Amino acid sequence: TNNAEKVEIERLKMLIFEKDSELAAVKASMNDTDGLNDTEDNDSDGEGTGDSNDKVKAAEAKVRKLTEILRIKDTQLEEKQKEVSTLASELSSAQKSLEDTKAKLAETLLELEESKQKYESAQGQEEQGDAQSQIVSLSSELKTEKN
Repeated sequence: TNNAEKVEIERLKMLIFEKDSELAAVKASMNDTDGLNDTEDNDSDGEGTGDSNDKVKAAEAKVRKLTEILRIKDTQLEEKQKEVSTLASELSSAQKSLEDTKAKLAETLLELEESKQKYESAQGQEEQGDAQSQIVSLSSELKTEKN
């Protein structure tokens, strides 16, 4: 198996070398044919050139397609970023409103507690007043009975 792996590795290295060579040839062809595509397309003598041009055209078409996909994705990303920004603003506004409501609630609870204390104090004073009235009344009755 070790020998088979070495053979497979060598085969793959050769394949990579061949593909690199083809790529270099296509790149060289692109550099040589810049601006000359029209004349080479009509030239029937260069069979290899037509093959290279087809590869270049296919690569260019793929780049255009990927560029369009990238443009669409960029647009979608911008839309999502605007949506996130809007939601963040709404969240901030809702949090401020919540804080304001909490402050008003705390103020109302404080006022309620103060009112409760005043009520209890007033009720205590009424009870004291009633007790004093009863004492005065009883005192008067005693004086009347004494006399």
